[in-house]
Amino acid sequence: MVQVEAEFSSRVQEAERTVERRVTVDLTQEQFDALVSFTFNRGSTGATPVFDLVNAGDFDGAANRISSEVYGRTKKNGKSVMVLLKGLVSRRKEESAPFREKK
Repeated sequence: MVQVEAEFSSRVQEAERTVERRVTVDLTQEQFDALVSFTFNRGSTGATPVFDLVNAGDFDGAANRISSEVYGRTKKNGKSVMVLLKGLVSRRKEESAPFREKK
């Protein structure tokens, strides 16, 4: 259990450092936390389009992009198909909310 907690903590810190390096505009604490959560789950490469939108000041676009990241790939009849990952819908709603509230 200690190893699991240490690994989790290390990955969260890595996501925090990524957001600190890649985002060049001021964020609220809620926005920073939301981007860390998103980056933790999507990885630096997967989060890059959102970083670009945030840095451009397009917070609505960033919120929409975060909200759209609810699909994954699975095999069906031997083919790779996109499927809605229902568990991500509420997570992405929470992660996108701080960017929708900024005016």
